[in-house]
Amino acid sequence: CHGESRWVSLHAPCGSKASHVGPATPLDAATRATLAEAVRAAQKVDDAMPDMNPTTCLVNFYKDGAEFKWHKDSEDPKLVKSRAGPPIVSFSVGMSADFGYKYSFEDPTHEVVRLNSGDVLLFGGPSRMIVHSVLNVHPGSMPGHLRGKMLNGRLNVTVRDIGEGVIDTSQFPAYRVSYDGVPAEGNV
Repeated sequence: CHGESRWVSLHAPCGSKASHVGPATPLDAATRATLAEAVRAAQKVDDAMPDMNPTTCLVNFYKDGAEFKWHKDSEDPKLVKSRAGPPIVSFSVGMSADFGYKYSFEDPTHEVVRLNSGDVLLFGGPSRMIVHSVLNVHPGSMPGHLRGKMLNGRLNVTVRDIGEGVIDTSQFPAYRVSYDGVPAEGNV
């Protein structure tokens, strides 16, 4: 890309697997401003938070009771080795979810942050390669002003800079959402 931003949208409209991978229009000025504002706010409390050049957007939808396996967002091998990198910026809309995180798969314990509609979560710098999971989507937690205006569930929009990495679309069936420990099949 040599300095050009590439913007790829991965849409999983029903929470189980990617159904579309392809180029999208460049980020508009308002979205870039929102991302920059989120990064600046994080940098005010953590001077290790680097800047970002948004290159990829992942959109997931989770129905109530959904879980998402423990994983790392590790598209760029250099980031995996450095255990650092530009932030991931995650926007939550709809139902609340418990976001779990830990520093390695082997850690026996983890921390939990409840993400509510309107929350923005960033992890970058030394925390960029955290292991994380959606532990639960809470039924009945949809804000009243969104009821009837979106599907009953949680929409998560995650923007990241994947550096020199690539999106391996063959991996998306492996990143299934599960309900009561059973992987979702199809678009559910």
